[in-house]
Amino acid sequence: MNQNCSINYYRSLWHFLTGAVVFVIVYFGHGAPRYGDVWLLSIALFLLALIDVVRFTTRKGDELFWRHLGFLAGHREKRGPATSLYYALSLLICAVLFPKEAVLGAIVCIALGDPVAMIIGKKFGRIRLKRKSIEGSFAGFIVCIPVIFLVTSSWRVAVFGSLAGSLIEFLPLPFDDNLTVPLFSGAVMALLIMYG
Repeated sequence: MNQNCSINYYRSLWHFLTGAVVFVIVYFGHGAPRYGDVWLLSIALFLLALIDVVRFTTRKGDELFWRHLGFLAGHREKRGPATSLYYALSLLICAVLFPKEAVLGAIVCIALGDPVAMIIGKKFGRIRLKRKSIEGSFAGFIVCIPVIFLVTSSWRVAVFGSLAGSLIEFLPLPFDDNLTVPLFSGAVMALLIMYG
């Protein structure tokens, strides 16, 4: 396995495990009067932002980041913010704006659908749009549906939420998909839950 493959798989595992932890936090801490998930995601976002500030403003911080966390980072993080920062920001916005079921569904899309799309796309992808493949996006779409159904009890919400996440992940947008996937899929599910 070459270094790039190793980085991608480590990142996928990190995405999944982080999402699993946030899923549990949202499941037990969302909603008035506690909003424990909002507080914890706010703290996580602050710490991730602090790490980025330190690594971009000090040579030692940059050296420590790449020595200890470099296996989780990609080439884009050499010049810009860590993707984990976008991940935490998007989930925090979801937790503030959307009902619990939509937040949980959004976490499923980014923590499960995105890594599955990457792995399947890398191994079996043939039809591509830039770096993304239809095969990978379809796999992410399929795997998210039953999991989202478990948290929303609605096949309609599960299908359209998963579809929204897969479409936004597949499109070559100029934004990090750690930001766009949860927000877009979460918004679609929130609208369906509240008004559908």
